[in-house]
Amino acid sequence: LLSPFDGTNLIASNRIYPEGEPLVKEHHPWPMQLKAVGALRWMERKLLSRISSWRCYEYIRQIGDLVRTRCNGFVVDKRFDLCLTCVIIMSSTILAVDDPLRNPRSHVAVAMLVLNYLFTTVFLVEFLIKVIAHGGTKYIQDRWNILDFTTVIASILELSNVKGGKTLRVLRA
Repeated sequence: LLSPFDGTNLIASNRIYPEGEPLVKEHHPWPMQLKAVGALRWMERKLLSRISSWRCYEYIRQIGDLVRTRCNGFVVDKRFDLCLTCVIIMSSTILAVDDPLRNPRSHVAVAMLVLNYLFTTVFLVEFLIKVIAHGGTKYIQDRWNILDFTTVIASILELSNVKGGKTLRVLRA
């Protein structure tokens, strides 16, 4: 569509103004105020995103402190040490009874494998609880913890069928 009939001011139509663009552009009375409102809305979005991020961070930090406190309560408890000592004795006994020449499809071999998974899981959970309770730096300052970590890694390597993993079983005994 073309606007005037005399042909002097012909302006092609478009999607915004199907009847043709107006000859005089609309003028907003307060362009600076519109820019200021847009800037305020942008600042509000940024500020609210930071506030919500901060609240989320604080919430996560509080949960982390609670978990660390609970793990520390486990580590200092004498019953935790007693249970781990019993698990270590049972694991060593099972390793002593195990016969590597036994048929791998026998019921005893399958039971040994299940117990091996169980003991590895217990040792891994012990490792994680101690690392959470003490932190990584303090955890590796104790030589017994380094031995525990080595035992956990050896057990995981053995269960994942890494070549030479069976020889690392000695560390668990």
